[in-house]
Amino acid sequence: MSSNQSNEITPEIADEKLSEALSTINNYITQVIRQMINARTKLVTTSEKILDLLINSLNTMPYTYNIRLGQVYDPFVRVEQSGVPHLDIQKPRMKLSYQGDKMTLNLPNGQSVEVPEVPQFVFSPKPISEIITEASIDYLRRNVYFKFPIDAPIDEDPDTTNAYNKFYISTYSASEITYYEYTTPVQNKAFIVEGGIFLCDKFIVESYDILGRTLHSNGEEFQVYLGVYKGKLYGTLQAPVGNYPDSTYDSVLLIFTVVNYTGKCSCLFFGKEIPKGPQSAENQWIKYVLWYQTRNVPIFVTLN
Repeated sequence: MSSNQSNEITPEIADEKLSEALSTINNYITQVIRQMINARTKLVTTSEKILDLLINSLNTMPYTYNIRLGQVYDPFVRVEQSGVPHLDIQKPRMKLSYQGDKMTLNLPNGQSVEVPEVPQFVFSPKPISEIITEASIDYLRRNVYFKFPIDAPIDEDPDTTNAYNKFYISTYSASEITYYEYTTPVQNKAFIVEGGIFLCDKFIVESYDILGRTLHSNGEEFQVYLGVYKGKLYGTLQAPVGNYPDSTYDSVLLIFTVVNYTGKCSCLFFGKEIPKGPQSAENQWIKYVLWYQTRNVPIFVTLN
């Protein structure tokens, strides 16, 4: 009887054994999780160090880049059927080949690589002054319009209209090859040019075209005309490496003049609008605009 009593498992003993088993299991689970975390941390740290090394290498290359840390594990699916093994399903592999002419691409580090040959087209637009010089007076006239509000009291019928404005083409023109200088509208003006800032001293006129129109408002005669003066700007180029006096730039000086008309008007020159200028004398308003080109880009600059 005493022997059976010594082997009997009481509820207290069962609870103690169960607690010991659960504690042992929890310890094993904790160790496994800690080892998994350590392994994952080492993989992430290794990936980050590889990316840091790649970034340091790419910093020496003359192009921008974006790098992000993606998935550490590349997931895949393995398909198996009882008794019949199958191959792993993987991401498809692609390989491109090229047949045709090749060209040599020089890299900044002095190396070169062969790439497919690509036809190249380089567009070099003519300078504005050269276009204007070659343009005939008739071509200029078709690209110069005097613009008035649709309700402006102009006695003559317009050459064309839209919902808001009416337009008149010049009927008067004059051209001359000459040589003289303008200083007042351009002197001490600063212009952005390729290589720095151009501080202007004067504008030398080499030829000009005048396009104008005589109109009437309530029976009173008035004139509008545009002077297209082709020539060169003279001044000093202020560059980061120093100043270069006696520099020149081909350009066009546009002078829009209104005589004896107090209403609102403007002039369209190749689609660019030149507004009516400030009053310069009795019953006369003048607007000065410079048209030049830098980095193959035409630029309009209002001078007053």
